[in-house]
Amino acid sequence: AAAAGAAGGKGGKGGKGDDAAAGKKAAKKEKKAKKPAAKAAAADVSPMAECDFRVGRITKCWVHPDADKLFCEDIDCGEASGDRQIASGLVGHYADPSELTGKLVLVAFNLKPRPLAGFKSAGMVLCAATPDKSSVAILEPPEGAVPGERVTVAGHEGEAAAPQRMAKKKILEAAMPDLIVDDGLTATYKGIPLMTSAGPVKISNQIFAGAQIA
Repeated sequence: AAAAGAAGGKGGKGGKGDDAAAGKKAAKKEKKAKKPAAKAAAADVSPMAECDFRVGRITKCWVHPDADKLFCEDIDCGEASGDRQIASGLVGHYADPSELTGKLVLVAFNLKPRPLAGFKSAGMVLCAATPDKSSVAILEPPEGAVPGERVTVAGHEGEAAAPQRMAKKKILEAAMPDLIVDDGLTATYKGIPLMTSAGPVKISNQIFAGAQIA
């Protein structure tokens, strides 16, 4: 009887071990199931929600000394560290840098800085361009918009991605096909206006109706 009891005890221990192993397997399966779900959730995030477009004001503009198609700009984006420097291929579309000085612009803010002809450009000034690229012009936030404020798009709100993620996942490139100037000359994403606290971002020249934003 004692032997039988001992055998029964061993069997009980074995049962506990089996339960623990089964629990571990179940946990692993659950973890594996969560990974595709997380990937699916990430895939559902709008690229526009991860883009950080901010209002900026050009405080200084000059022709790049070593690249005759580039303007260099100091842009107030509301940062405590001071103006941000950005280079833009706008020479030929504006007769003189003074035409841009003092203008409100829309800045793609969360991009990795990159050298353009030796000039470290920390972002991109968003513009509209005709299909043949013969005409290019800056987008125009309304007066009253505050340098540094983030532009919103209804239904596409979200946390801005880090610059590294923007580059690796090509998020701005994914958003660009849906960034269009509508027939009312409002900058839109999938037909929804890009909004500031003072109203929508627009452009003043009718030739840009239907133009791509880049």
